[in-house]
Amino acid sequence: MPSKLMAALAAGAMLPALWAQAGKAPAKPAPGDWPMYAHDLASTRYSTLAQINAKNVTSLARSWTYKLGAGGETTPIVVNGTMFLPSGKTVVAVDAVSGKEVWNYALASGSPGSRGVAYWPGDRDNPPRIVFTAGPKLMALNANTGKIDPGFGKEGEVEIGVPWNGVPEVYKNVLMLGATVGEVPLGLPVTRAPSTPAPEPSCGSSTRCPSPAKRAMRAGSTRDGRAARASTFGAGT
Repeated sequence: MPSKLMAALAAGAMLPALWAQAGKAPAKPAPGDWPMYAHDLASTRYSTLAQINAKNVTSLARSWTYKLGAGGETTPIVVNGTMFLPSGKTVVAVDAVSGKEVWNYALASGSPGSRGVAYWPGDRDNPPRIVFTAGPKLMALNANTGKIDPGFGKEGEVEIGVPWNGVPEVYKNVLMLGATVGEVPLGLPVTRAPSTPAPEPSCGSSTRCPSPAKRAMRAGSTRDGRAARASTFGAGT
């Protein structure tokens, strides 16, 4: 009976019901591979390849091109010579040597997170997977075919509730996620207790208003005691 592949939110909450066997221990990336967003679990973002250097970089010539769909900043990953990345409303696999498309998966709705995708190596019962976020969903494709992997969550999808535009981090059988929240100057990101009235009718969110007990922690205040606007990022507790 397959054990559950768990996905952990950065805040520590666990997302249940991602079925899979015990994952393979993380291995050192093979030369030429870039298997995760920051290259490795230490987030070195460093490759030991030395073929291109300061002496020959000016003589480089274009090898191939691949036209991408609309999107933001993307970091492709490369595993065993295949490049995986989001492209507009699709996720694609490209031969890193020739530039030829291996497969292309178009989402029925929404778009994949524009930062990139993650790779899980699979096990004896499950194929390797390409995992990515798409709004409030976590999705998985068969890395070999580009088709939805029905063994992941419910027919290849898991509801994560809060959207995230980042890239899941993979450690063995754990997927670690963050959460996309507003990046606007609307005061301290704290959660109001049910018995604490909001100091203002609206402070950007009905559940994230600075309470009187937290005012000493905020970035500033006005003379009448109201919470001053301050640049804050992330979710509070």
